[in-house]
Amino acid sequence: GMAERRTEEECRLHWEAQGKPLFGKLWSYEEMMSADRPMGFKRGCSSDKKELETPSEWPPDTVIDKTGAWVFWLPEGWRQGVRTSAAGKMLKCYFNPEHRRFWHKKDIERLLGMKLAEREPPPMKEEGEEKSARMRYVTDADSIPDWPSKEDDDWLPKDWRVCFRQLPSGLHKVYVPPGQDEGFLYQKAFVPEYLSGVKTTLSLFGSSRPMKDICKTACERGTSRVGPDGYTGKKKKKRRTGDIHIVGSEDFAPCDDFQVVALPGAAPVELLETSGEVRSLLKERGFPDPQLLAVFRTSPGGPLQPVADLVGGLYTKLSGTYDGRPCYQYVSLDDSGSKLICRGCYIFWVDDRNRWQIGGMQVEKAGYAVCSEDVGLPEAVTSAWTLLKELPVTGGAAEVAAAAGIRRSRYQ
Repeated sequence: GMAERRTEEECRLHWEAQGKPLFGKLWSYEEMMSADRPMGFKRGCSSDKKELETPSEWPPDTVIDKTGAWVFWLPEGWRQGVRTSAAGKMLKCYFNPEHRRFWHKKDIERLLGMKLAEREPPPMKEEGEEKSARMRYVTDADSIPDWPSKEDDDWLPKDWRVCFRQLPSGLHKVYVPPGQDEGFLYQKAFVPEYLSGVKTTLSLFGSSRPMKDICKTACERGTSRVGPDGYTGKKKKKRRTGDIHIVGSEDFAPCDDFQVVALPGAAPVELLETSGEVRSLLKERGFPDPQLLAVFRTSPGGPLQPVADLVGGLYTKLSGTYDGRPCYQYVSLDDSGSKLICRGCYIFWVDDRNRWQIGGMQVEKAGYAVCSEDVGLPEAVTSAWTLLKELPVTGGAAEVAAAAGIRRSRYQ
């Protein structure tokens, strides 16, 4: 049966009574598609859906979706249905007021001649409630993840599982490869890397700690950038005291000759030559049509050159997206010229900061090069990129940072 809706305080007390778990249930694709989701918790799941009847004009294999969360972008007057195939598989679909069935958001947009909402609107204000969204916990009855939509390029294989990880700010979705229960991938962007063999390690469920404990330890070591009750993120390697720095806009400087170019295109000869070998090796690894970007300066020199050297080179487009836009990873050849080297340096869009960023793929980090021009692709940028004025490390440590692909950066 459906659970009664709890207040935020009741949800917190319930989570604490359960021992403050860090992770929720591991959900399979089939479980998510058929989950009995509590009414009233998610927008689109209002209790009046139970009163809706399946129109007689609908195909006999399809009924009104009375239990699942309706997509937030569905136009007024449309209905969400569930079609059950002969094999028993359940698929979501959408009907317009004329009872015509659609499977994908892009087809509805094409019919309407307009873009539908990309982001879920804020919660509706209820009687006596503030406008802000409630805090959510992994023990909440509605903590049921949604499977990625078809519009998102099917980047997650259906034999994977998904669960929520508890953060101080709420819930964070993590991804669990098949055939094991020990580890997970913390970010969506890591999934295509794992599938391609670029990334081979998982974060372990057993070694995860509450954010408060992590922050407290960081403060005691002098490596935290916020207080012991704030969020700093998980440390994977031992850090030296005092090597994390907070940067602001004053720490960046415009670099008019810094270029991000799609290949083939106007780029330095050495990058063009290397790109041919890189593209061939990527094809051997199963990438049918590798898309490469070249990052470089047309007039090298000056105080910004060390940062430009650190992020300059070739980047290959990953199969998934990040914040709804393409993302790219640094790739090069080893000394023999016969093997690929992939580093943890990325070009990706950060929605919360409304900018393109080059550096480690953690949104709390400042990046080494940024551009706030809101365009769909980084190579389409026409305004100047801004670069960090100086590297966080120098000498031999800088060489290690470059070899590790930005991962040793302490600029946050």
